[in-house]
Amino acid sequence: MASTQPNIDLRALAESLRSNISKLGGFSPQQVRQDASLSEDALQRRILITLSDGQQTGAEILAALQSNATTVKALTAADVYPMLEKLQDLGLVSSTIKADRRTFSLTKDGASAASAFEPQAESNDTEQPTFGWVPNWIDLRGKLAKSAGRLAKVTAEASQYGTREQQDLAAEAIDEATKKIHAILGSS
Repeated sequence: MASTQPNIDLRALAESLRSNISKLGGFSPQQVRQDASLSEDALQRRILITLSDGQQTGAEILAALQSNATTVKALTAADVYPMLEKLQDLGLVSSTIKADRRTFSLTKDGASAASAFEPQAESNDTEQPTFGWVPNWIDLRGKLAKSAGRLAKVTAEASQYGTREQQDLAAEAIDEATKKIHAILGSS
């Protein structure tokens, strides 16, 4: 049975990817960690800590976040204002209108949450505090990353060389694995 799948040149694809990464300044685990630090939780923590200095406008919060940014992606108003709304919905932040400007401040619960996130200044350890802008959980050489790499490789092989039936079975296996991983994440 002849395969009706397009013939994909994986070497050319890999070389194109390598070239594009090189043009963009390369790849580093630190860059991945910095990009990951823009998660919703990290942005919430950063806003709460910024507001622990007192009442501020959205523009002031954005400026403070940008000046302390350690991420590759620049924060914008489109990142900050929806998060401020969410923090208000959660009861961690309140807002008032003063001189045609909306100002934000921490609620009692917000102040408690912010103080829980702040790194301890008087630590005698030389280790970094457990809270930081760059997550320490990303391990590009760990079991999960290696397994994901093997999965990507075998998926490409199934796409290139497998029959339609084999591709359908592979897709079902990946969908089942995805459900299992979501169940693992949901059980914590």
